[in-house]
Amino acid sequence: MSREIKIGLLTIIALIGAVWGYKFLKGQNLLSRSNVFYVVYKDVDNLPVSSPVLVNGLQVGVVQDLHLYEKDPDKVVVVLDVDRSIRVPRDSRAIIQTTSFLGNKAINLAFGTLCSDNCAVSGDTLSGEYAGLLESMVPRETLESYFILIRENIGGVVDSIVTRLENEDLGQGQVIDDVRAIIHNMKELTGNLNQLIHSSSRSLVNISKNLDSLTYGLKDNTDDINRMVNNLTEISEQLASINYEELSDKAASSIDTLNATLNNLSHTSSELDKLMTKINSGEGTIGKMMNDEALYENLEMTTKNLELLLQDFRLNPKRYVNVSVFGKRQRAYEVPEDDPAFEQDSTQKD
Repeated sequence: MSREIKIGLLTIIALIGAVWGYKFLKGQNLLSRSNVFYVVYKDVDNLPVSSPVLVNGLQVGVVQDLHLYEKDPDKVVVVLDVDRSIRVPRDSRAIIQTTSFLGNKAINLAFGTLCSDNCAVSGDTLSGEYAGLLESMVPRETLESYFILIRENIGGVVDSIVTRLENEDLGQGQVIDDVRAIIHNMKELTGNLNQLIHSSSRSLVNISKNLDSLTYGLKDNTDDINRMVNNLTEISEQLASINYEELSDKAASSIDTLNATLNNLSHTSSELDKLMTKINSGEGTIGKMMNDEALYENLEMTTKNLELLLQDFRLNPKRYVNVSVFGKRQRAYEVPEDDPAFEQDSTQKD
């Protein structure tokens, strides 16, 4: 796999991860098919996006979006993204409840009746309710029994305190000291708690600001992200339209042609090696010419003689051509003293 293909695959994976993360932050689940329901509330009590949607304590979706109701700005519309496999009756109630003492919120879908065919479809509006902290922590049907249990326990504690005060062996001073110690411990506990909250408030504010900046940044880049999603869709369509079988056949044919070319080159190279071996060993005409020193010396001497002849012909043309139009007697040729042939003769004698 080439480097360009690896970079392209990593880019596509990074884009898909960015889109999935953006959709996840908005509360949309890209890994499963889902239905969208709308619920209108008078007050959502700081219900955040991506809060869980529960059915009997089981999460079946998330809060996808919140916005003001167009027909009545005093109300808030909550968009629920619920798993499509969950059959939601039309008379279901979406109850906003508190899931912990830290203020975490969730929406609990309370089914009135079961449905098989006439169930709520994607785009329907469900009725919404709001449950207080105590009602969220304690079910309505067991709330009265909890009050009875608390009243009985408090009554027992009060009776114990009265009994200890009436006991002659235990003075009121010791009870007061114990109460003072309890109050002192509670004071220290609340002071430490206030100090902890004060020291952590700046960090909590910074975290909130960072989350706001992140959400605003994602909101401002919605067009760019949508454009990337469209580009990914086009790329996937182009990849799907490729005829991989035809492409593999062409690649196989090209590989066969390349193998044949490489075989021809290998055969030519081996023949060339054989020819060079014969030439180096002195076989054949070229080998004899390249390895025969006498032939080399004769060729060199012939070249030099031809060079001397041409030089002498240029310097003394009368020696070779002497034409007299009027029958004048030719002048005898005199060999010059600096004739280059002397040097050649002396070289040959040496």
